Amino acid sequence: MTASSPAGATYEKFESMNGRSSTNPHSAATCAAVCARAPKSVWEFTHLSLRVGCVGRETLRARWQRQYAHHMRLHHQPRSRSTRVLWALEEIGAPFELTVITSEDKKSPEYRALHPLGRSPVLEEDGGPVFESAGLILHVADLHPEAGLIAAPGSHERALQYQWCFFGMTDLEAALVDVARQLWKESGEPDTDVIDRARVRFAAAAAVIEAAVSESEFLVANTFSVADIVIGSVLGFARTAELAELLPGVVPYVDRLEARPARQRAVAVSV
Repeated sequence: MTASSPAGATYEKFESMNGRSSTNPHSAATCAAVCARAPKSVWEFTHLSLRVGCVGRETLRARWQRQYAHHMRLHHQPRSRSTRVLWALEEIGAPFELTVITSEDKKSPEYRALHPLGRSPVLEEDGGPVFESAGLILHVADLHPEAGLIAAPGSHERALQYQWCFFGMTDLEAALVDVARQLWKESGEPDTDVIDRARVRFAAAAAVIEAAVSESEFLVANTFSVADIVIGSVLGFARTAELAELLPGVVPYVDRLEARPARQRAVAVSV
């Protein structure tokens, strides 16, 4: 779902209610001609307004978003995949509700109605519940393009962000899950052959990240984005849970990400 403006809400109506930005370098006629129809989403409003110079970044656009706010509630289990979604929300800075849950809470019929497998995270929004952490990160970034976490739809940078987010789930995290299942199983001895093979797969995937950040601080256009949240959270999980060693060239990248205030606020949340 996109964050949409109500039917009949035109730019002129909104502008007349809130006043034009003093930073506007264009005439009222120019703004009215370009913005005559209602923006269909925050994305359209943001890029349209910045292109014609009708508003400053923190003035009219911020008021638009407050007026047509997208209600969100994150069901968050600390030290789980939901931490990366909470990190993204903290980076964005938009209002949201947080419900901290436990393993027992996830077994309840009420929670199973939100996630049939009883896993975390779940994001409740106006249209209903949504789950899967990487998908949620992309979604909340789309709802708030002003935060700069995701590139414009159809751009090469957007494609790279998709690339790294899926790479993080399928190549990095999948290998770590195989290790974790052996080390943390409730009965029997860990299968060292499975662990060794999984760690080799993880190291090969981590080497791709090492090469990608060898000459830049972040994965896409040297700008912090959803790609870094997903990849950084998986690499951080490997290190914190002691599932696999990080390659030397990856360590400074993970350290930079984990030092971000938004990430520290996310991991500080406890039951």
